[in-house]
Amino acid sequence: EGQKVYTERKTYFYPVISGVPLGKGMPAFESLKTIDVDVLWAGEQKKRLVERWVNEVLSAK
Repeated sequence: EGQKVYTERKTYFYPVISGVPLGKGMPAFESLKTIDVDVLWAGEQKKRLVERWVNEVLSAK
């Protein structure tokens, strides 16, 4: 029931529970293009990447 709130509030998150309908206009998850992520590298680079995100994206005006 809680997952349905996402679609009702138009948050555009994909539900993690099967059987919950997608929000209107959202493409099927299977149709999305995805990339492979090296999770070990990402974990090692987390601090640097978060700092860069904060400095370049969140502080952008």
